[in-house]
Amino acid sequence: MNPFRAKIIYFPEYLDISQRKIILEKSDNNANLIEEEYIWTDLSRIDLNALSDNQYAALFLGDEAYAGSKNFVNLNQNVIEIFNKKYLMPSHNIKGAWNLILKIIEKFPNYNLNLVHYNPIENFHFEKLLNYYNLNYTLNSDNSSPSLENQISIFFLNSLESYQYTYSQIKQKIEKIRSQSNLLIADFSNIFSFLTQNGLSTQEIKLKIKELSSLIDIIVIDCTFDLMSNNGAIIITDNFKYYEYLAEWVVAFEGLHTYGGLSGRDMEVINQGLKEAQNTQFWQYKYTSTKFLYNSISSIIKDNKNFKISPIFSNHYFYLSSNNNETLKLNNLLFLIGQVRGLSFHNYLFLYIPSRKYQKENLELFIKSFELSVAKQESTTNEVFLDEVFLDEVFLDEVFLDEVFLDEV
Repeated sequence: MNPFRAKIIYFPEYLDISQRKIILEKSDNNANLIEEEYIWTDLSRIDLNALSDNQYAALFLGDEAYAGSKNFVNLNQNVIEIFNKKYLMPSHNIKGAWNLILKIIEKFPNYNLNLVHYNPIENFHFEKLLNYYNLNYTLNSDNSSPSLENQISIFFLNSLESYQYTYSQIKQKIEKIRSQSNLLIADFSNIFSFLTQNGLSTQEIKLKIKELSSLIDIIVIDCTFDLMSNNGAIIITDNFKYYEYLAEWVVAFEGLHTYGGLSGRDMEVINQGLKEAQNTQFWQYKYTSTKFLYNSISSIIKDNKNFKISPIFSNHYFYLSSNNNETLKLNNLLFLIGQVRGLSFHNYLFLYIPSRKYQKENLELFIKSFELSVAKQESTTNEVFLDEVFLDEVFLDEVFLDEVFLDEV
């Protein structure tokens, strides 16, 4: 088996229609809240990645020393080699990392916060932090000419908007923002997959990452995206003053250089992920898988007036929008019909594609469930399902399960 293909064999519990209804009711009629053990294809979170063989092995190599952890040293050395920046601050997740960065921003008096390629819906965790800190910002003003004395810019490479541009265009944008900003921060959670999607080789990617990194003061990476971990985030800088600001929030007696208690074994998993993310063959494979899902969903709702799909997709996610708050109902139907789900959020349904977890059959199950769910929402009948016999005995049998397994259940 190729190392980048699906790595998990698992059997969530198969539920008949009456059981699905009960579980949905116990979850306040919100498929987001259903326990993962009942979901066949779960596209609600990106951190459901299946670890590679080397990442699984890394879990057994955790050096949990409170100072001088070998895993921290390994990760730090790898970060220096790839990004050419020597100061590293791991965090337990991306929300913790952004929390630290916003504390740095607060140290700049009378700053003007400029967010480029930022979408509040795609980055809802970050948006919540901005609201918590009561921070005002200018949105996507990369053509402005602000004062160098108070401009702080954050560039979100991980947004879908960035995928409309080539590497050269992104670099030109960052160079322009760099010339206008006193502090430049960038979310590079998707740096490897983005560059691969631009047709670059592994060697070219290494050079381009160093080129972009040289323009950035602080880099933040959500390790559940390109590094294919189940948790964690890293903050990288070569400015010792900024590193000291970050270190102020590490528990004084903890000693280990992390924020939020990221363990040594988790850092070793992330370290392995940094190495494996440079495999362009994996991102080409995942691009094909995500494109298959995106095109299939697009085709189903092509003439649908209730839903619109995002104009572009990344290797990791895309979303649907609705003007009449139909996404929660759609997500509930996805569970009732096929025991699958996305993430419904306000008027959006996000579909996150974890790495190495699902095969084509899983995606086909989701697509068929989606098609039936949309058809049900458009129907005028009061029936809960189009055909329960078809759904429970034929659909799952033909698309995903075999008759022997169904008979045993």
